Amino acid sequence: MKEEEYEQLNMGFEKLESQTEVVMTANRLDLKEALLKRAVGYVSEEQVDEYALDALGGKLKLIKRKVIHKEVPPDVMAAKVLMDVYNIDAIRRMSDEELEQEKNRLLILLKQEEEIKGGENVDRE
Repeated sequence: MKEEEYEQLNMGFEKLESQTEVVMTANRLDLKEALLKRAVGYVSEEQVDEYALDALGGKLKLIKRKVIHKEVPPDVMAAKVLMDVYNIDAIRRMSDEELEQEKNRLLILLKQEEEIKGGENVDRE
């Protein structure tokens, strides 16, 4: 193998490794976000569309659209996994009052994030 071919091959591997790292980091962030969402609860939105054949053209025509909002409660196992994965001993040592303050702080942050993303504000208390 010529030195130029080796360098090109090596550069290809380096580029592939950097792309793989980006994908893995994104997957970790997606997993963390999904786990956090499950741990604190969320509102699910489902849209059901009803169609019928148009008498004139024989094409499908939207008759009815129904949007359903379903509140998914917090999941204790997801919260436990988060605590185990991120080794949250400090939270275990908090008093009830400190936990309540932290909960309120986090709920405010979540609401602000939802407002930024254009989501609906939902009280989770």
